Amino acid sequence: MIIAVLLFGSLLGCAENHSVAARIADRTIEIDQVERVWDKLPQEQKQSKRDVLETLINRELLFIEAKNRELNKSAQVLASLERVRRQRAVERLIEREVKSHITISDAEIRTYYENSDLRTKREVRGRHLMVKTAAEAQTLYQALLDGEDFAELARRFSLDQQTADKGGDLGYWDESLMAGPVSKVLFSMQPGELSEPFQGREGYFHIVRVENERPLPYESLKKRIKDRLYADRLAVRTAEFRTNIRKQFNLQLVEETWLQLVKLGKTASHGIPEFNEDEQSVKQLILYEGGQVALGQYLQWLLATPSQRRPVTVDTASIARYARRTAVDSVLLPLAAQQAGLADDDEMKRYLEKRQPLLMIEELRRLEAEAPIVNEAAMRTYYEEHLSWFTDPDLLIYEAILLHHEADALDVAEKVRQGADMWTLAQGYPRFHDAWFHYNIYHIHREEDEQHAHSPHTMSAVLAAVRKTPVGKVGGPFLVHFQPREKIWPGYIVFRTLEQRPARLLPFAHPEVQQTIKKMVRSANGQRIEERFEAFLSQLREKYAEQIEIYPENLASESTL
Repeated sequence: MIIAVLLFGSLLGCAENHSVAARIADRTIEIDQVERVWDKLPQEQKQSKRDVLETLINRELLFIEAKNRELNKSAQVLASLERVRRQRAVERLIEREVKSHITISDAEIRTYYENSDLRTKREVRGRHLMVKTAAEAQTLYQALLDGEDFAELARRFSLDQQTADKGGDLGYWDESLMAGPVSKVLFSMQPGELSEPFQGREGYFHIVRVENERPLPYESLKKRIKDRLYADRLAVRTAEFRTNIRKQFNLQLVEETWLQLVKLGKTASHGIPEFNEDEQSVKQLILYEGGQVALGQYLQWLLATPSQRRPVTVDTASIARYARRTAVDSVLLPLAAQQAGLADDDEMKRYLEKRQPLLMIEELRRLEAEAPIVNEAAMRTYYEEHLSWFTDPDLLIYEAILLHHEADALDVAEKVRQGADMWTLAQGYPRFHDAWFHYNIYHIHREEDEQHAHSPHTMSAVLAAVRKTPVGKVGGPFLVHFQPREKIWPGYIVFRTLEQRPARLLPFAHPEVQQTIKKMVRSANGQRIEERFEAFLSQLREKYAEQIEIYPENLASESTL
């Protein structure tokens, strides 16, 4: 897969060097193209440059086939190309408006160095020996104490493949970068010291010896410090730029719809509010200069967001942060880039011309290798075989408020019994100890209730009361105690049950179900997909065999190949 990525820059076009390694139809692969890909490969993937050439040939064949099928006109490729355009346009906007204005001076680098703990860090050179059992380690440790040569023992017995042939030599390790059991022991010793055997994370036993040490040289740290300062400054400047974009387009949340989201959030499932799509999806949620975002689009944003990153459904501040942030990313930044002429200029056209072939190849691979396996029939079969995975348990949904004082809790309980909205009342009280959100929606199910039934925790009484309280009724106040730190925080909880929801099966068409099943089916059939792809490549080799020419005389003239 890494080779496939690297080929993006060398797949298309010909180099000035006329030393041709291969020709496929009217396209050529130059010797220096092979060299460029080879140079970019990680050392552990460098096996044979002929393999690189074969991969380049395969990629050219895939592109030719994709072009012959006119995949450049497919809806999938066109949609992907538009996403690439928007993403690249925003990247260029950030580069022009933010990155190009960031500079880090040598004086700033020096100041950071002088004020950091990097001045005290060392480089330590050590030797390492790794064996499978404690008994082996103890035998070798005694041999070392008796004067045996560490390097020779490492060559003979060490299982560390990276250092055994070098006599266990680790080279110089940077104290500011290295982590783990071996480095912890290594940096705790002085030159000449030998460690006793110790066990690492994977169960193997290690012995290390410090050969020598030296201070980390300032020159070797300059780039790292510069990169860190640059990253910090980029984060600040980017946040400022995003804020300015919001102001430039006068982004506003529609309060009525925003508050309606909170009400819908009271019975949300997986962080997704449930609403009548026909009636409510067209309601305006966000307004900006020149356009709007409807509630339906907001729902699509939520579905595309991992559940752990979705906003708290009953927290107006959380919803507002998420809506503004996503609107800036998905709408305003692409719009600003377009208005700046960065989405359709000549540079963008050249960029898209280079990206389009790769997207066509990806689509061809999907059609030939993945689609026959990861299809609706296979996904539905998986769904039906794993129904329990997609079944939400029976839930009792309740809202609760946590207050400091019993008098306040009694007042809230009475007002809610009289018909007041608990969330609205909660806005008049501070967070619990200025730290915890004091109002929320909670889901409990039978198993959870049973787990807490005999718990000494004061919340068990609340859960028991919730279970016994009819839907729509109010319970409390209940005195509860929390101990997040050393001090105990007493408080009073008032709750109201909202819904008793029976266990329900999420439908096959549910977007989250579709995403999960597709991922699982693809993962379970990874080897089959790769086998189909390899078979398809063989078919292409046969189909275009007469159009493939490899020039052995040119390869022979390049000794490195």
